[in-house]
Amino acid sequence: MKLYVYDFDGTLTFKDSMFEFLKLVSKSKKGYIKKIVLHLPSFILMKCKLVPAQKVKETLLYSFLKEKNKDEIQALAQTFFAKKGNELIRPNAYNHIISQKNTNVQQVLVTASLDIWVEPFANYLGIDLISTEADFSTHNLYQKNFKSQNCNGIEKVIRLKKYLTKFPNISEVIAYGDTSGDKELLAFADRSFYRYFH
Repeated sequence: MKLYVYDFDGTLTFKDSMFEFLKLVSKSKKGYIKKIVLHLPSFILMKCKLVPAQKVKETLLYSFLKEKNKDEIQALAQTFFAKKGNELIRPNAYNHIISQKNTNVQQVLVTASLDIWVEPFANYLGIDLISTEADFSTHNLYQKNFKSQNCNGIEKVIRLKKYLTKFPNISEVIAYGDTSGDKELLAFADRSFYRYFH
């Protein structure tokens, strides 16, 4: 059996879903821009590899999602998908995934984006999801630190290997990606495609 593995942002979508989701969460363009500008120094340090990407991402998301509970965020994620789903997903990527549905294959998204807003997309596509995992307190409030490692780079391969243990009959892994964060995933696969849906 074949396993098709897809990066999400940029590969299956036209835009980065995190920033699009945060625009909806902020409710006002002014509020969104203000918070992004406040984090620009951290983005620069991250690009220079002076601070870990995970820490920058955790801090940014927490500034938008703090004091929100799980139910509230899940509702926002459903609203986000309803409003932006068709606009974000590349039609040729969608058609490719759907065309594999009645064949003897397994399909999975492997993404650095958080499960909270990518789950509606995975459910819509009818495929499994491996992602960075959000954490919530005992009172279901969003927590600053992720539950998992940021699912990017080598972490994608680590998580995919764990996923593969559930499918011993997989004979070929076919991966799709579009950035340097997918380099290790594409190298791990038996066949790989870079920006195939662009």
